[in-house]
Amino acid sequence: MIHMLRCHRSRRSWRVRAAALGAVALLSAASRAGAFDYAGVGPALGVAGVRDAFVESRHEFWQRGTARIFTPDDDAALFADLLRAGSGRYVVRLARDETRGQLTEVAVTLDHGVPRRWTLGFEREGDGQKPDQVERRHPKCRDLLDALVARFGEPQAFTTRMDEGLELRSRTWSAADGSMTLVCGRHDRRTAIFAMELEIVPK
Repeated sequence: MIHMLRCHRSRRSWRVRAAALGAVALLSAASRAGAFDYAGVGPALGVAGVRDAFVESRHEFWQRGTARIFTPDDDAALFADLLRAGSGRYVVRLARDETRGQLTEVAVTLDHGVPRRWTLGFEREGDGQKPDQVERRHPKCRDLLDALVARFGEPQAFTTRMDEGLELRSRTWSAADGSMTLVCGRHDRRTAIFAMELEIVPK
């Protein structure tokens, strides 16, 4: 009887320890996922950090509700005010010497100065819209996916949809303070799958 009781307690203790370890693992994964970024670019960097990180790149502000595009060269003070309190899309086209990993463009959607969405682009310079030309301008989806999985674990959702002969393949990671979606593309009747953009939405 005592032996059976000890065995029962041992099994219960093992289950408690296993549950605790599982909870720690989940918390660790959530902690990693909470700081979504690619190559150090994301909500934690902030808009001001983007300006400081890419000083040689082209910076633009596409004002919402108008067809106007502003640059710091137009009016530095106005441009700073737009980033601080404006609504629109802040776009940074990275100079060749300032690219990070596969990153070539950063776009932040601002609502009265508050970042609502980060869109990181991977398309390199080049001409032509034929499938093989488009594929050459983008990195392989697998390269980006492997790098993200290594940091944030497997994505929680995978969806596909067709858009004018292009299959869009989206994988999404979610955390308490936001989500991140890798969008890859594959042309109809072709096998190459290429990374198009990475979207980070903070809560």
